[in-house]
Amino acid sequence: MFGNLETSSCAERILSYTLVDELLSVPKAERVDWATLFRQKYGNDEEDDGVDDYATSSDHVRPQTLDALGVTMADIAGTYHNAGYKILVLEI
Repeated sequence: MFGNLETSSCAERILSYTLVDELLSVPKAERVDWATLFRQKYGNDEEDDGVDDYATSSDHVRPQTLDALGVTMADIAGTYHNAGYKILVLEI
């Protein structure tokens, strides 16, 4: 299991421990509430502080340029392949 955020490790561990409980047939009444345990130990990320940590303000967005590299968008347009990500098509 893996995630794409720094905080995803808690979700991975909760899921893996829950799956182990299932595989071992631990009775539901005897199971640890992994989500509550991790919230108590590491804090509750669900609290809303009014700030979206992942939002991007349009004031900080800059257009992407390739001028410094001496190439144009037409130079990089094409189809690319990677074993993990498969096919990526860049179009103008």
